[in-house]
Amino acid sequence: MGVVISFLELACTGQVYLPTIGYMLKMKGPSTGIVWLLLLYNAAFIVPLLIIFIATYFGMTAERLTHILQKHAAAVKFATAILFLILLIMFIISSRISA
Repeated sequence: MGVVISFLELACTGQVYLPTIGYMLKMKGPSTGIVWLLLLYNAAFIVPLLIIFIATYFGMTAERLTHILQKHAAAVKFATAILFLILLIMFIISSRISA
């Protein structure tokens, strides 16, 4: 089951996770800073999952959760686009510095 979930999530989270790790590997400086950035990224990924788990544990229905997610879908997509733009800018700056 874990392998199946990993493949399904790769198409979604891998789009952000792999470039983030690639950027961190190109960074110069102490490796502890890279580890902290990776931990921060993983926390940002896990915290929403924990919030949804806790909400459903305390009685939130799937219908209510679906309504909330649909209501905020545009904001999530916009935030994702901004994140990709920031990553693009970071890659461009990083490639010019290392060249």
